[in-house]
Parts: sequence; structure tokens; C-alpha cells
Amino acid sequence: MRLFIGTLLGNGAQVFYRRLVDGLVREHGRVLRAVPADSLHLTHAFGAAVPDERLPDVRAAASDVAGRFARIAIALDTPRALCTGRHPRLICADVTTGAPALASLVAGLAAALASRCGDVEWRPSTSPHVTLARFRRGARRADADDVMRSVLAAGDLARADVVERLQVVASELTASGSVYRVLHEAPMSDS
Repeated sequence: MRLFIGTLLGNGAQVFYRRLVDGLVREHGRVLRAVPADSLHLTHAFGAAVPDERLPDVRAAASDVAGRFARIAIALDTPRALCTGRHPRLICADVTTGAPALASLVAGLAAALASRCGDVEWRPSTSPHVTLARFRRGARRADADDVMRSVLAAGDLARADVVERLQVVASELTASGSVYRVLHEAPMSDS
């Protein structure tokens, strides 16, 4: 199964960004689509092919690491367009405040996953960000420039949140986009 270990944004940030993205999709729906509702998250590690029988090990690794780390206050920057070559891929908000602490968390998670299920390939996150929307096939850089003009016209879009837990999430690809299902939650330490 496709899994990621990540952290869903809090309700306030989910609502804040949903309003922004809904407006962008109304204006630029020809080239832009929203990600699934209430699914905005930071990905800490991704496994494209995790055998079902390894799920208990993945849950244990997430719980072990979450228990060793205190909650992490983060700040998300004004959203930007991420492009590869001539084509835009997505609109994302990068983590500014809290990035070093998240890097330590990701390193701890990578070590725990290697120890508990080293036969499974995991890709740890290298640039903490939240994907807010995706560009449709055929979108061009000029489309991304138009969307970004709308983003910047919306004013101050930086947002604070807190990484309070790790979640193990199944990610199923469907014709209409990804479907996420939380399989396990592990709270971070209170200290």
C-alpha cells in the first residue's frame, strides 16, 4: 500500500487555506484543482509500496518518534507555484519557522523506519511544505504566473500552526485524485 507519515494541519489552517484555494479554483479552474478537502498536511516520509504486514512496524516507528519529540510550532510562508521545466506542478506553502526541528523529526523517523522495517523503501521529506492545489495537465508557466498574481492579491497569507502528532496515512490514487485514510495517530510529547 502507499503510505505516508505526516501531520495534518489543524482545523484553523485547513479552513483558511480551503477558502483561498476555493477562490483560486473558481478563478483558474481551467488549470488548477484543489487537493481533497481537509487533507492539507506535511509529509515527513513516504513509502510507495509498503506491505500490509509491515503496518504494525510503521505504527510503532511513528509512535516511538512522536513520543521523543515535543510539539513543533511552525509558520507557513505565502504560497508559491512549484514548476518543473515549462510546466507548473502545484501551489504550496513552505515551512519557514520550525524547519530545523522538522528536519530533526524527519531524521529520527527515517532512523526508526530503517530499524523497524528496513526492507521497505521510504523517502524522507527534504523540503517541508504543504501542497494546497495542483495544476492540471497542460498548464503552462504563464498559467502559474496568472494564479500567483491572484495569490499575491489576496494579501498576507502566511499562517502559523503546530505539529502536534504524527499520522500514518494510506494514500490511494483514483481517477478523481488521491484519497487519504488515517490509519494511526501518535501524539507528540507535551514537553
